[in-house]
Amino acid sequence: MLVFKFKNLFLFFSLLTIFSTITFAARKKVVIIGGGIAGVSSTFFMTSLYHDTDIILLEKEEVLGGNARTVSVPNGLGQNVMVDIGPQYIAEGGWDLYIAMLKEVGLWNDNEWHVFSPTITVFSKDPNEPDFYTPQMSRKYLKYKHKKDPAMKEAFRMLKFFDRSYKHYKNDSLSSNVTVGNYLDDLSMNAKFKKDVLLPIIASTVNAKISNARSMSMKSVLGYLAFQSPWKPQKFMVSKIGIGTLVQKLAERIRSRGSNIKYFTNSPVHKVKTLPGDKYEVHYGVGKKIIADFVVFATHPYSASKILRFDSKFKKVRKILDKFTYVDTKVVIHNDRSLLPGKYDAFYNIKVKKNGQYYMGMNCSAISPKYGDIIKSWGFNKRELIKLKSRNKVLAVANFKHPNVTPEFLSNNTRLRYAAAKFKTLFFIGGWREVHETQDTAIISGFRILDRISRGPSTWWRKKFPQLKGKSYMSL
Repeated sequence: MLVFKFKNLFLFFSLLTIFSTITFAARKKVVIIGGGIAGVSSTFFMTSLYHDTDIILLEKEEVLGGNARTVSVPNGLGQNVMVDIGPQYIAEGGWDLYIAMLKEVGLWNDNEWHVFSPTITVFSKDPNEPDFYTPQMSRKYLKYKHKKDPAMKEAFRMLKFFDRSYKHYKNDSLSSNVTVGNYLDDLSMNAKFKKDVLLPIIASTVNAKISNARSMSMKSVLGYLAFQSPWKPQKFMVSKIGIGTLVQKLAERIRSRGSNIKYFTNSPVHKVKTLPGDKYEVHYGVGKKIIADFVVFATHPYSASKILRFDSKFKKVRKILDKFTYVDTKVVIHNDRSLLPGKYDAFYNIKVKKNGQYYMGMNCSAISPKYGDIIKSWGFNKRELIKLKSRNKVLAVANFKHPNVTPEFLSNNTRLRYAAAKFKTLFFIGGWREVHETQDTAIISGFRILDRISRGPSTWWRKKFPQLKGKSYMSL
């Protein structure tokens, strides 16, 4: 009897060992490289793969967030406030999916946002008198007054431009081959207004040089400029704790949803190599490696190319990745209010320099008085920045790379899709894959990965978030 029980016990543990081995072998590993909003959002959607998938996110920096970075700086009123040195604001119409995701994980609180109406001034000729400024007037008032008042006339022109652009954005009716130059040339508007006002606004919005802005795809620009109807009140929102901080909180909420999600910061990926059976060897940190079933590059193309350079099988993919062009931008948080016009206290202030470049000053006090004398700027050259530092006006500096989304950039995206199709379980995601780069496009790109791994859960998410309907994996 004792022997019989022992044999049954032995059989039980033998079967338990076999089944646990089968379960372990059946589990898949997804490695996500990059902890920006695209990488974090892809883990959000993959929480539905809990039962058979381990999700590992690797980030080279100390914290998650990517370009979304929040810094604490003095406001000149004896307090420190949180300011985003990366993406600054969101708005309904262009960031609906991002807002829905924050609500889904319980991070949305109306009281945690500054709501304001953005205003613009553009100085192209006289540094003290704007070529354009945005009065807060109704459509009816503008139509009535614009023939008599020059400022109203300029404002009405701007509204007509935004109205046309919004229709193209809403209906997705503009070809990606139409450049900013083509679009402006086709406008039946005053040539001086297009050159001195519209072009600097477009260039500063996408962090491009004025000389390069004309060659960019207008379709990519629409996502930044025309996501709201110009005939409705314009309402922008700025997080009181910072968008960078929000991304970190979002990541923590997602990780708490399942033990199959792991984040590793200070873990730069050095190389990815192919293995038999559509698997990959991912080397990261100091002498660490993971054997992955799926690899997701939630990085920009220049970073992905460096990581893939150790395997000749990626040669064709790398050749395309290296063709994507980027613009280097230095963002400066400072408190030198002499760089802003005193007469017009606008949020968005553009000054065109004599060399044809521009200085952009984002007046944070236009968001809320709590920001005091803080200004967020880009467009400084090296000499101007040194001068600003010598006056002890610089509070924080960060370097960013922004995609130069020309028609060629978008064509490269298509070529990348076909070249990467050879690797059935390796993907490239990010806002740069979606025509223009915002939090929403990064989230959409992160969602598309789920479609490639498992169709069932992606259908469920589409029902939950209407913004995802019609978004498939075909662009990856």
